[in-house]
Amino acid sequence: DQYTYYRFVTDLYEHFDERAEEALAKLRGLLPVLFNRTAWAVSYSCDAADREAVRAQIMDFLNALPESVVAGKQIVSLPTPGAREAITTQGKVQYVVAGGDFKAHGFAYTGAMQVLATMLRYEYLWTKIRVQGGAYGANAQFGRNGTMVLSTYRDPRLAESLQAFAELPEWLRTLELPERELTKYVIGTISTLDTPLTAGMRARRALTDYLMHGTAEMKQETRDQVLDVTLANIRALAEPIAAVLGDKHYCVVGGEQAISANKEMFERVLKV
Repeated sequence: DQYTYYRFVTDLYEHFDERAEEALAKLRGLLPVLFNRTAWAVSYSCDAADREAVRAQIMDFLNALPESVVAGKQIVSLPTPGAREAITTQGKVQYVVAGGDFKAHGFAYTGAMQVLATMLRYEYLWTKIRVQGGAYGANAQFGRNGTMVLSTYRDPRLAESLQAFAELPEWLRTLELPERELTKYVIGTISTLDTPLTAGMRARRALTDYLMHGTAEMKQETRDQVLDVTLANIRALAEPIAAVLGDKHYCVVGGEQAISANKEMFERVLKV
């Protein structure tokens, strides 16, 4: 995890003279793992007239890379660091994150989740976290792979923000929203899906689709679900959100005083 890597870099910095050769040896060992000609994907953007010349240069580069000793082998999953974790810093504000995997609870991704994410950023989270809580911002994300993340940014509160997350399902179950308001959120969501792209942005998106097995049909299905969303669709999302939040997977990075005052909420507390 990122904290483990942070500790590794800190230790290397503090004991560089003793560990330099060891670190260099490990980096040399990683080189053929990360850059090899056994398994690769290339994405590039250029004028059609230059396509073959660019491809030839890329292939020359790839052919100069070593063979991989790990490509094709079974991936070993690393254990998660814990369900409830806090990392203390010298700061006076917090960054609060809660989330998990809604697919693990049997729920499927839907375009309604993107409309809800827009609503939360401008309605529920904005009011609870930004206006009432005084945080600089809050965000909600739902991924096609099943990830759900609720987060706050430069947040003076901790327990109150986690409580606001916990109360979200009940808010959704009783939500009343005029058709005009729902349409406003649909328009805001579509504007993030259909944006002008530069050639470089199209290349990055194509590579992401390839790696994530995304298709044009899947994107169109999501777009249709966004355009056809109903209040009932939005309310129904209370159930996957409640299931994920019920796992109590959250992490807080922030001031030692705030974390110490709520230490019973965490499985482990780490210090930067």
